[in-house]
Amino acid sequence: MPRRKALTLEQALIHSIEIWSWLRDSGCDTKSEWAGWANHTEIRNDCFLCEFTARRKRTKSYVFLNDCPRYCPVAKELAVDYACEEKDTSYTCWHKAESAEDKKKYAGQFVAELEAMLVELQATKEKGRG
Repeated sequence: MPRRKALTLEQALIHSIEIWSWLRDSGCDTKSEWAGWANHTEIRNDCFLCEFTARRKRTKSYVFLNDCPRYCPVAKELAVDYACEEKDTSYTCWHKAESAEDKKKYAGQFVAELEAMLVELQATKEKGRG
């Protein structure tokens, strides 16, 4: 089996922003239709952040929901008890939305949350260098 490429939190956030920006712009109701997956065949969970979490935990299976707050940066940032699907997060609202307009709205909210996390991560990295 080929070795998987390294995946940093920063890369996971950047690629997540790419997916969710596409979802925001398209109104599509499934992440699996994103054309970018062709370049990321090693990602097993349809989510770069889930994949980052699984690798950090060093598991070959899907992430267990009750481990999300401990390992997933989104769960930590949004202060959810389990996974991104557990409460009324923008992800959950997107998942439950029925119209393309609502899908776009909640995907846009999730993009904003991911971008804020990325900015904070990059600022922390810069502060550490200085």
